Amino acid sequence: MTGAHGNHTTRFAARLAPLAALLACICAALPPAVRAADTSPHDGTLHATGRIDLTTDNRTRGISTSTNRPTAKLTAELLHNAGLFAELKLTRVNKTQYPGGRGLGLQPSVGYCFGDAEAWQVEIGAQHSRFPVARLPGLSGSEFNQSRDPNTGQIIDIQPAALDVSPTTTELFVGASRGPLEARYFHIVSRTFYGINGATVFPSIPDLLEAQACLEAGPQTSRDSQYLELSYTHRLSRAAALLARIGYQHVDARSSFDTLSYASVARTRWRTIEASATLAGARPHEKGVYDVQWANGSVWDAGRTALVLTAGYAP
Repeated sequence: MTGAHGNHTTRFAARLAPLAALLACICAALPPAVRAADTSPHDGTLHATGRIDLTTDNRTRGISTSTNRPTAKLTAELLHNAGLFAELKLTRVNKTQYPGGRGLGLQPSVGYCFGDAEAWQVEIGAQHSRFPVARLPGLSGSEFNQSRDPNTGQIIDIQPAALDVSPTTTELFVGASRGPLEARYFHIVSRTFYGINGATVFPSIPDLLEAQACLEAGPQTSRDSQYLELSYTHRLSRAAALLARIGYQHVDARSSFDTLSYASVARTRWRTIEASATLAGARPHEKGVYDVQWANGSVWDAGRTALVLTAGYAP
């Protein structure tokens, strides 16, 4: 394989190397009984489940996507006895954070789960986050608009051209759990991580020299960003549990958006109703990068710690 196609394949393989290495380590650590668990006969049964949640705030890796306002989330899942699964989440999001959109977030995911419920369980898959019609405003580093004097025709001003960026994000993931412990790793393979790149970051940089350097550096995509999450669940009873979760998000080429997220959850279930109280938030590497500016000029920190109350119905 030669030429541009060969170079593209090499780059793609390099991007997936961290994911492949983590998966290999997890599989190597599993006992033989678990690695062979998916070879037993299955009856081919397909299970479908659904769930609707009403929550005071929707959080994604510690960052609010509803600006601390009540929202709803619908989840549908298909699970095959062979270990294959497919899931679709629909969430109301804030149009200020996702301008031009319909205030809706869609997140389909597919994958494969295998292992022993009494020992190790592993899942691998992909998920895709989309916000229909939403576009984040940005400025191009290669295209410019010229202003000319109407009398002489001479150029009097040059400004970067507007360039809108889609927040659509695609990730590959691998997870492993045993008892109360769970670890999950995500690797971004789309061009941007929720629309973060040079075009969208440049307009918000207050330092003129830094902003100029960002603009001249070109697109600066956030592909190859990574997220690692660890969680521990302590069961109080068959219906109640406490959960602690911590995660670290690295945004490739824009480290100012790196975040440490955290959550403490208390949840309980009664028949088909589940209720939870979550204290969640995120600390970015650079303060202010996740601020939301309202039309009246006020600013709200989307990563600030908040108490989130949720009630869910799962028939």
